[in-house]
Amino acid sequence: MADAVLSCRNLSKTYRTGAGVVTAIDNITLDILPGEMTAIVGPSGSGKTTLLSMLGGLERPSAGEILVEGRPLKQRFSDLSDYRREAVGFVFQAYNLLPHLTALENVLLPMELAGVPRRQRRPRAVELLAAVGIGEERYHHQPARLSGGEQQRVAMARALANHPPILLADEPTGNLDGQTSKQVIDLLHHMAKQTRLSVVVVTHNLMVAEEADRVISLNYGLIESDERTALARFDFVLRRLRTQRSSLSTQ
Repeated sequence: MADAVLSCRNLSKTYRTGAGVVTAIDNITLDILPGEMTAIVGPSGSGKTTLLSMLGGLERPSAGEILVEGRPLKQRFSDLSDYRREAVGFVFQAYNLLPHLTALENVLLPMELAGVPRRQRRPRAVELLAAVGIGEERYHHQPARLSGGEQQRVAMARALANHPPILLADEPTGNLDGQTSKQVIDLLHHMAKQTRLSVVVVTHNLMVAEEADRVISLNYGLIESDERTALARFDFVLRRLRTQRSSLSTQ
């Protein structure tokens, strides 16, 4: 699909065990669009996290390929670490903030690693912390002094530090209560719409799936269903019509 930010074609992942070969992902093809929050659901062992790991360049597929903005990942980036640093933000269930750094320092770190000029780092970090609802009085708190919801918000700010077009979240509400979970998901959804960010969330939480624009259900490494909400379907069709109109006008 021409406007897909992230795609996979015939993607498979197998593991060799003492009992034989286990197929975690079985010949999956899909496109992830900008401005959408996609939820990947399914029972334990269905392949959700394995698929997310391959989409994020944390694991290599056994077969098939991943495309970024229509081009094979291997052509766009010389190394998977470059892809993860430049194109993908990650949010994890356990937050994974560095405990000895403050909230502000955790957000500054990926920019420092990416070589962003020093004068640009702090304004960007402050902008992101404000966007996710972290007040200035919390900037210099280490993770142990933040609530679970605050830690996840800082993790989201950190994930967006280098302007990635893709945000991948693995059970981002798993350690949060119901109200805080909804706040985090609402924030992810808002960011997707406001910045055209492609958000992919792996979850067991039905509330998260209900808030998504699109829900992909996996089982035994296969896609069982792939559905959009009514509003998302309307937006999708509208985008396709605009694309077709633009193509016709250039011919």
